[in-house]
Amino acid sequence: MKKCFKTLAKEKLSIHQLSGTDSHLSVFEVAQLFDVITGKSDNHFFLTNTLVSNGICLN
Repeated sequence: MKKCFKTLAKEKLSIHQLSGTDSHLSVFEVAQLFDVITGKSDNHFFLTNTLVSNGICLN
């Protein structure tokens, strides 16, 4: 499950990078996504963070 969150976080950061100044992510949200990728966030973060979990399909 963590691998899925990391992949999704990387995708959201790639979209953020491509969007440039038109990106809707705040600096705080980008920092949270980096924490997911580097493993600095705890398991509770994965369950409660809608920034990462919005795009997850469990099918």
